[in-house]
Amino acid sequence: MNTVIGILILASTAAGPSPVSSAEATTVAPDASVVSFDVNVVAATPFELLKPYPSSSRRDRPIVESGFVVVLRSGRGLVEPRAVATPVLYAGSEVVEIVYRDPEAGIVAGVVRARKSLAGIDLWWGSPRYAESVDSQRVASERRVALEAGLVPVPGAVISQALSATPDGRTFADRGALYRFATDLAKSAALSKP
Repeated sequence: MNTVIGILILASTAAGPSPVSSAEATTVAPDASVVSFDVNVVAATPFELLKPYPSSSRRDRPIVESGFVVVLRSGRGLVEPRAVATPVLYAGSEVVEIVYRDPEAGIVAGVVRARKSLAGIDLWWGSPRYAESVDSQRVASERRVALEAGLVPVPGAVISQALSATPDGRTFADRGALYRFATDLAKSAALSKP
C-alpha cells in the first residue's frame, strides 16, 4: 500500500476561529462530498512565529501566529499535484494550506490555523476544488457532510503519542523558517517505517 506523509501546521490566529453562523452550519452545498477519511497523525510539534503572515489557504486570508506542525499519513492519490481542482484537506473548521509536495517520497506539507490544542481535532479530505476559493460557508458545508458520513475526531491517545514523538514547542522567525522545519520533519518521517 502506498502511503503519503503529510505535514500540516495547525495554527491559531489573532482573530481566533472563524465564526460560523447557524445558517452556515446547517446548509450543505450540493457539491460537497467526502473523498477520504484516510488521514493518520504521526507526530506533532507546537510552534510560535515572531513574524505572523496571512495564510493563502482561504479566501479571507487569516493571520497565522502559532499552532502545531503535524505529520500525517494518507493515501498517495490524495496529494498528487495536479493542474485542476483536487480534494481539499480539512482540519476541524479549517483548510490546510499546502506548501510543499514531494510525490516521489509521498510527502505533503501545509499550514492550517486552529485552536491552541489538538484535542478533538478531526481530519479529512473533502470535495475537489481550489483551496484558496474556500470560505467559512464551504468549510461548514464540507464538515457537515463529513460528520454525516462518519467523521470522528482523532483519538486523544493518538494525539498524545504524536506530541511525545517530537521536540517541545519551537519559535520561528517567519513563514520561511516554519516551512523549512515542516519540510525537514516530513522528510524525516518519510524515512521511517509506518
